[in-house]
Amino acid sequence: MNADASLTAVTLIIIGVIQATLLLLAAPFFSGFSRVLRAKMHSRKGPPLTQNYRDIVKLMKRSQVIAQQAGWIFRLTPYISMACMLLV
Repeated sequence: MNADASLTAVTLIIIGVIQATLLLLAAPFFSGFSRVLRAKMHSRKGPPLTQNYRDIVKLMKRSQVIAQQAGWIFRLTPYISMACMLLV
């Protein structure tokens, strides 16, 4: 493999990581926009656009609840799931 091919591969990986990050950051915004639009169509005052971000922050602050009998697979599965979703 020559230098141009390896540079191209690294560039594509970086672009993929940036894309995945932007999608993770933009998805709550579009979901919030959908909720606001749906509320407006029903003549209601909807939640603020940033409500989904607030919910995510609130959920991230919660402590984990893990049973004492839980094995290593139970602790590792969320990380594997997230990695698979990012790779897809």
